[in-house]
Amino acid sequence: MSAHLFFMLIFLPAYYCQNHPDYTECQKPYNCGHLVNLSYPFWGDNRPWFCGQEGFRLKHCQDQKFPIITTIEQDFRVIVVNQSSNTMTIARSDLYDGVCPQIRKSITFHQNLFRLVPGYANLSLAYNCTTSPFTTPTINNSCSIQDEPDRVFYGSDELWMRNVPEIGRCDRIEVPTLSDMPHLEETLLLPSFENGLEKVRNLLREGFNVSYDYDEDISICKNCKDSGGICGTNSSTFRFACFCAGDCQKLPDSKPKRQRLAVIIVSATAPVVLLLSILLYCAKRKMLRSKDKRSLSPVKSMTATNVPNLTHYSFANIEKATDGFSFKNKLGEGGYGPVYKGMLLGEQVIAVKKLSKTSTQGFEEFKNEVMLTAKLQHVNLVKVLGYCIEREEQMLIYEYMPNKSLDYYLFDPNRRCLLDWQKRVEIIEGIAQGLLYLQEYSRLTIIHRDLKASNILLDKDMKPKISDFGMARIFAKDGQEANTGRIVGT
Repeated sequence: MSAHLFFMLIFLPAYYCQNHPDYTECQKPYNCGHLVNLSYPFWGDNRPWFCGQEGFRLKHCQDQKFPIITTIEQDFRVIVVNQSSNTMTIARSDLYDGVCPQIRKSITFHQNLFRLVPGYANLSLAYNCTTSPFTTPTINNSCSIQDEPDRVFYGSDELWMRNVPEIGRCDRIEVPTLSDMPHLEETLLLPSFENGLEKVRNLLREGFNVSYDYDEDISICKNCKDSGGICGTNSSTFRFACFCAGDCQKLPDSKPKRQRLAVIIVSATAPVVLLLSILLYCAKRKMLRSKDKRSLSPVKSMTATNVPNLTHYSFANIEKATDGFSFKNKLGEGGYGPVYKGMLLGEQVIAVKKLSKTSTQGFEEFKNEVMLTAKLQHVNLVKVLGYCIEREEQMLIYEYMPNKSLDYYLFDPNRRCLLDWQKRVEIIEGIAQGLLYLQEYSRLTIIHRDLKASNILLDKDMKPKISDFGMARIFAKDGQEANTGRIVGT
């Protein structure tokens, strides 16, 4: 293991968070309307903005039962909030007491914050129709524009498509419901009322379910709370902050005995890990002084047939998965090139590392990483799903790591708070396990040569995975030295 990386993990302060004046303010109970015990990312009314996140402001906490949240210039009444599952039940505010909207347009959301929960069906409301579009009754209620009467027609999306070939003849909006399509159509056709006004009102008041996201990843706030901190927003950078009171290492359920035990474990483990690192370093130095040399075999072609265990993806599929390599999906950029987040076939989240034409790491490093990672599989190594070579583009497709890389936490005063001593020891042990596999237990003996904090990725559970094998070299099992023509790596 890189001695530099090891000492950063051990000796950089585990909790750089100090007593923060915002901690006292943000730890206060937050109630809004009928919603109680709300916490980050919600704020509003008597709760300051730095205790929440932009896009989650609640309004009318005192004068309404259901507070209002606004997204893309549309107001919604918040009926239920489930913070354990990060879901809400909301209803369109301008349709809560009637069927005449302020603006005749369907619902739109900020895509990075809110998403409809699957299993819903849309209720269609049609206005300003020149002819009656449905075989079902109209609502005996008029919505007028410029004092001209206007009947309202309603139905499910499927009913609309079956009965209205001339869609352009009506102003139609779609409103999600809590029902799926069969139940929605059954409800709309029930002869419960003389007209459909009451049943449509009930559907609109029940609202619909959305899930919400915040920050780069929700687990960041969870780790902050587990360490005894309060989630909030930095008033200078407007990014996530972990507010602490005193010692952030103290977990909510920690006890003095457990704290002493943790100190003993860390004190006993750290010297052992350090000794193992030194022994490994010395052993490999000795191997590098041997005369028997071997380098990675050159690869003459890169086709799907000669790279076992890896899928060759088309450029079109990767371009579609990343929305055309859009800036909003860009995760970062290194010496190799930019890295993008993508959704493969609508279900698998991936990370795409795209070789830049100006990169100092060329095609040889790309071939090296493809051929090498195809032969490796370990819980502490990043899994490579496939590659793409097309249109002068070279890309590697990895499993997506939601918690970014280790340097993202080590060198940031706020995020550093999320790595307590126990978590640091777990990360060190995971890295050591990955290196041990590479150098002792894999089919090949491999020296990584570029082990640094930015090449240690963290999964959803903050488990470390070694990445970037472009500079790695293979030893023969009976050999002790690898061939390299230049000094590279860390």
